[in-house]
Amino acid sequence: MKKPLLIFLLAAFSICLTQCSGNKDKESEETTETPVVETPKKIAVSWSADFTKEGKLFLKAGAAIPPDSLNTNYILNFLNSTYPDIRMEPVSQYHDTLVVKIPNSRYLTQQMGSSGAQTYLAEATYNLTEIPGIKHVTILFKAGDHASPDTYSRSDFPDP
Repeated sequence: MKKPLLIFLLAAFSICLTQCSGNKDKESEETTETPVVETPKKIAVSWSADFTKEGKLFLKAGAAIPPDSLNTNYILNFLNSTYPDIRMEPVSQYHDTLVVKIPNSRYLTQQMGSSGAQTYLAEATYNLTEIPGIKHVTILFKAGDHASPDTYSRSDFPDP
């Protein structure tokens, strides 16, 4: 009586092994045919500054920036087209700080007024810190009545 039970169990076990391994092959085939869905990349936004009725500076999110455009050249071109009288150029990057310069800062420091200069520096800082890995921006230029060169981060301006 033990022999037929043992033979039955071995046969059942053998069938299970072939059936189970066959299912795994079918499952793995189905998995390889299923398209891989990528996790969405960070969508950055452009930033613009404005003032409340009370005169308090605030930043607001604008248009989306494609993730593959999040680089220094793209953001500087965006800023330079937004503010054609203030030409910003890249200098270097070290760790989490991007260094840029404004060769001719007269418009920024003498003609925009304090509010205009503050708006520009806030927008430049927020937009440049959208670049992955950039937390600080050192902006080099000749100081004037309304602005001075410094290293800026988002904490230097109000939260949006």
